[in-house]
Amino acid sequence: MKPSVLFITKVCFLDAALEYIKEVKDYVDLHVLIEIDPHSKNTNILNVKRLVKDATFLNAKQLLSSQDYKGFIEYIEGCESFQFFVHHHPKSISFSSINKSFVLLKQIKKLKPDFIHFDDVSVRLVALSFLLNFNKEKLIMNVHDPVQHSGEIIIKNLFARKMFYRKVHKYVVFSKFSKSIFLEKYGYKKSCMALNLKPYNFYTNYGQSSPSKIYITFIGRISEYKGVDIFLDAINILNVKYPEVKYIIAGSPNNDLLAKNLIEKYTFENVKYIFDHLSNSKLCEIINLSQLIVCPYRDATQSGVIMTALALCAPIIVSNQGGLHEYVESGITGMISKPDAESFATAIETFIIDKIKHKQFSENIRNMDSSQFNFGKERILELYK
Repeated sequence: MKPSVLFITKVCFLDAALEYIKEVKDYVDLHVLIEIDPHSKNTNILNVKRLVKDATFLNAKQLLSSQDYKGFIEYIEGCESFQFFVHHHPKSISFSSINKSFVLLKQIKKLKPDFIHFDDVSVRLVALSFLLNFNKEKLIMNVHDPVQHSGEIIIKNLFARKMFYRKVHKYVVFSKFSKSIFLEKYGYKKSCMALNLKPYNFYTNYGQSSPSKIYITFIGRISEYKGVDIFLDAINILNVKYPEVKYIIAGSPNNDLLAKNLIEKYTFENVKYIFDHLSNSKLCEIINLSQLIVCPYRDATQSGVIMTALALCAPIIVSNQGGLHEYVESGITGMISKPDAESFATAIETFIIDKIKHKQFSENIRNMDSSQFNFGKERILELYK
């Protein structure tokens, strides 16, 4: 008999979660709940116009446009259930959130899963950590970032983590580096499994690769730890010899001041800034027009940008921080650089000089053995036992 699993994820992790769901549903009886709220309904891979009033559980067909729903079908089919869990209150900590925790508890008692698997802690459901009353062996928790990124310390997330971690039996992280950091911080007696992220193939539903590769691109949320300034300082170096090369920096800023400072400091004519939330089609359009994606992060565990780039066959240059290098085959699918402007400029220059290098790397990605990203039945059943 297959184990029964309730997998609870959030919109912010949905591109990664869908790829996890796609394989795991073959090995377990999988129930999926996706938390969505007024702030997240238009983030990550979702573009939901409105949340149905007074509805807590909605299936994908009720919530998504017909076009977006088509992209979800292959992930939904084979699941025992696949629903969105709707929060209507804009604040993550509220009486409404407490009530939703009671509603979810009732649903858990109805489903009677063998395991409850949280895709990281949920601040909105922190009350559930007090309400859950079952054997500790039932609760599994993903940890996307064992330590919060520099410049992004959020106290309420730390509180939620403390409350949930008291009842967690097994933890899942997404790089060998993350596992070492987690065990160092929380104790080597913790049961922690490292599973790889999978390429975010969901994005292949949006647009075809362009034969014209114009840009060298940073894409993703604009935050201090992402090292956008390192990339811009590298551009400053490269512009002396290659002023004709074009660059894009695209993504939603962590704060408006950071975006303002970058635009004011780096006034390059060959850099296009797109400081906004990117729709699925826009994100894919930018990557498909790019010969190279750069991740000059100052610190990192792993990166969804890398997994998106791999899905769209775009070569990557990453910094040698955290677990980023675990997802890049140096000299084959991308390059690994020190997180400083000179090193990134040198790495980027190799692509500028060799006009077909990005095509060779892209072809290498296209020909990768996709099975290397599979977990396998044995590994998953090891988690759910």
